[in-house]
Amino acid sequence: MKISDTPINQNEESVIDTITHDIYEIRVKGRLDSRRWAGHFEGMELATGAGESTVLRGHISDQAALYGLLSRLRNLNLQLLSVNQIANIES
Repeated sequence: MKISDTPINQNEESVIDTITHDIYEIRVKGRLDSRRWAGHFEGMELATGAGESTVLRGHISDQAALYGLLSRLRNLNLQLLSVNQIANIES
């Protein structure tokens, strides 16, 4: 049995041809010094949030990368306040 590379519907794009760029905003409890913590969260911007919180914002390539980042936050004993996908751009 051969699996075809062409989409079932010729008007649909192939999943391989579509790349999504997911931008996430992750809020943690406490104020993190961006100079000290930036290396732990490669590619993410760190900013002081409302109250005593820090916001990490940036591109996360896929669900595995998101889970990896959340696991890293847990391992660093940082309390997670929220996770929001703020943009999904397809190219």
